[in-house]
Amino acid sequence: MVQKNNVVLPRMQHRIRNKSQLITVIGLLFSLSVVTLGITAITLSYPKEAMKRVMPATLETILAKKKALSPSQTESIKKHFPAATVTDVEIVRVPIKEQLAITNKLIYQHLDAISLTEYNSLAIAEGKTKLKQVPVGQGVLVNYYASLNHRVDKRVNSTKGDQIYLKNSTNNNVIAFGNSVAIVVLNDGLFTNLQKKYADSNFYLTSINGKNMRDNMAIPKYFDHLQLKYLSSAKRNKEIVTANSPTFLLISIATVLFFISISTILYFTAKLEVAPVLSEYQTLIQLGYGKREIIKVVMLEISWLFVPTLVLGLISGFLGIYGASYMIMDTVTKSNWQIIFGTMRFVLYVTIPVYLCVYLLACRSVFGDIRRFVGKVLI
Repeated sequence: MVQKNNVVLPRMQHRIRNKSQLITVIGLLFSLSVVTLGITAITLSYPKEAMKRVMPATLETILAKKKALSPSQTESIKKHFPAATVTDVEIVRVPIKEQLAITNKLIYQHLDAISLTEYNSLAIAEGKTKLKQVPVGQGVLVNYYASLNHRVDKRVNSTKGDQIYLKNSTNNNVIAFGNSVAIVVLNDGLFTNLQKKYADSNFYLTSINGKNMRDNMAIPKYFDHLQLKYLSSAKRNKEIVTANSPTFLLISIATVLFFISISTILYFTAKLEVAPVLSEYQTLIQLGYGKREIIKVVMLEISWLFVPTLVLGLISGFLGIYGASYMIMDTVTKSNWQIIFGTMRFVLYVTIPVYLCVYLLACRSVFGDIRRFVGKVLI
């Protein structure tokens, strides 16, 4: 009775082990392909995520001295877009004696106050975390910039004698960067007081939000007919994709070329390494191995070439993606880890099938070489 376990040909293993430098080079080339593919995915997905912080609403009217929408227009929007939430917000622009430095370059002589109630209403509409409370006499500064330091510890005084202690900040902004970067959340009592004192400095905006509506171009098109000035996440996202299309195309072409190079090298290396040991396969056939057993041996032997390059390439590539993400993404954008892991998952979905196809094609070609060498025995 013939023993039909898989056999590893010692000379084949030895030849492949001597190709360690080649395997390392292919693995590094494969990791470069993984990194370029990962960077492509990140540069496609991250700007849209970052835009949620700069432009948190689906659509937001420009800050103005009067309400942008009439009651009939609001009802019309709700009728045309049943999933939309329309939120009117009032902001009080409070002049202050001290300078409010948002960054080294952005320095203001005022703050834009919003009540805690309206802030939380917008936060709910945009799917953000609400602020639990703001103590009397304090304010929470909305920080639009990539910083995890939520401590502010700054006291500001309005021109009419109101002192506001800016103790903490939050990165959960609810108003677009284009409207204001000096937003301070106040408790309702202090806000009402300032609202009366600075009646001439009251501004209004309308925020439109809804589930799965950020890329809906129908909303800005509808507002175009209303002849209103607005900021739109859908338009901004479209601009990002359009502006970066040449970069995406260039990286994609480079990735495809890398994959073609790797596939070609692996395919022909497998054929070249098997050619000198064809006589050993003939010996296995003489020992009683059939077609199925020979195929198993071929697949096992070629895996010694393919598996190390795959493992090395994926590990190095994922480390490269993780490192590149720090250069591309900031530290406070929501879902950063989801973007990184989603990118790695996308890379696996693309590379594994391609790699598997090349592996199977190489096995098929090598088996064809063996069959031609031994004659019609394996037919």
